[in-house]
Amino acid sequence: MINRLHPKNGAVYMHLPDSKPRIPVVEPKESDLMSKGPEKEETESQTLTLDDLISFDLNQLLGSERDAIIAKLPRRVLFRAEKSNNKLRNPISGSRVLMTLNRMVTQGLKQNEDPDQVNAFFADSRLKLDILDQEENHIDYIHEDGVYSAQLTDLRDGEKLVHRFTIGVNVN
Repeated sequence: MINRLHPKNGAVYMHLPDSKPRIPVVEPKESDLMSKGPEKEETESQTLTLDDLISFDLNQLLGSERDAIIAKLPRRVLFRAEKSNNKLRNPISGSRVLMTLNRMVTQGLKQNEDPDQVNAFFADSRLKLDILDQEENHIDYIHEDGVYSAQLTDLRDGEKLVHRFTIGVNVN
């Protein structure tokens, strides 16, 4: 108000007895008030009872949580490993990648978000992780350093792709 309305005389102080607003105040008509009355009653009748709340499909509610978890999945995961005889000493498996993803998403949670839902998401047997080499061939373990790609698929929807990311393996 000080910078814009006051210098250009666009503001009127309403607490003064003779002041009137520059823009006229329009009072609602009685017909408008009458039409708003039934809407209020309809919204009151739409409130949910305890039975309605209990009957919600929990899978539907968890679907939104699932989408939130998928949105937090990283685009790149890096592993440090040790080599022995030109191979990784401990090959990296799909389960290790899933545990790492689980830990990364859990660490990124806010205080009001439940880590148990993240654990349930990664423990779901209908979630499949495929690790792919440079030629896009499926491999079970990562035995050498380099860059690999990986994808999470949902087996419930005919192997629908959920998330694709890269895996980088650096040797100490």
